[in-house]
Amino acid sequence: MAVLALEALRESAAVQEGELGKEHPAVARTHALAADVYWQIGQAEEAEAVSKRAMKVLAAMPAVHQRSDEAAAALSHVALHLKRTGRSEMAVAPLQRALSIRKEHPDHLLQAVGTATDLASLLLSLKRPNEALPILLSALPSLRSFLGPSHVASLPLLSLLSAAHSSLDQWGDAAGVVGEMWEVVRGEGMEAVMADAMRGDEAAIGMWIPLADALGSEERFRLLHQAVEQQAVEQHAVDQAAKGEEAGGEAAARARWLEVLREMAIINSG
Repeated sequence: MAVLALEALRESAAVQEGELGKEHPAVARTHALAADVYWQIGQAEEAEAVSKRAMKVLAAMPAVHQRSDEAAAALSHVALHLKRTGRSEMAVAPLQRALSIRKEHPDHLLQAVGTATDLASLLLSLKRPNEALPILLSALPSLRSFLGPSHVASLPLLSLLSAAHSSLDQWGDAAGVVGEMWEVVRGEGMEAVMADAMRGDEAAIGMWIPLADALGSEERFRLLHQAVEQQAVEQHAVDQAAKGEEAGGEAAARARWLEVLREMAIINSG
């Protein structure tokens, strides 16, 4: 399948160069996609060569094409290749540029959120939470406006947001995000949300890694644990008052919120 995909991409690049010109962003995107395929089949040298072709096209691109969706897609794939090859610092600029472009296209909201998530994840891995936090805070309302307030697709972004707050020792804010995560998994069913991760699904496990990395030690995990306990009880009291009911059930509320942290710890220790 990979051989067929590469052949199709080569043919596509040739056609695009003939019809659109060698400096068109569609050509850069095709080269960047080919680099991804080469990397996946273990041909690192070929991946590097074709990724450089994509970067060369992007550098030579005329101004009229520099803010196109094809350019954003190519930049995102180039950034992925740079990150994969140990050049994470160099990957930041292309992702920032891709996000800037995608924000200009309201009909590409999900692509913009995806790029924002990738950029924030990269910045957190580089220990730059101050830069990641505003990106995440901007992306979350956009995602919720499109998919609703408690869609399971918000979990990766929420995990990154809790990681950013934790990295900055903002334990109250981090705990609040854990509470939001619990609301999502409650709606979807905790077992269904966690099942793929417990089976070893890389994407599902990866969702929890930023938060685990941000904590890094038992002491920091304990600080977040305490903040989650406190906020769970406080939120439960607010909910009870809003319903006109007497206080009670704090222990159960605390246990439910902490279920998110327990599952995260189990997955990352497995």
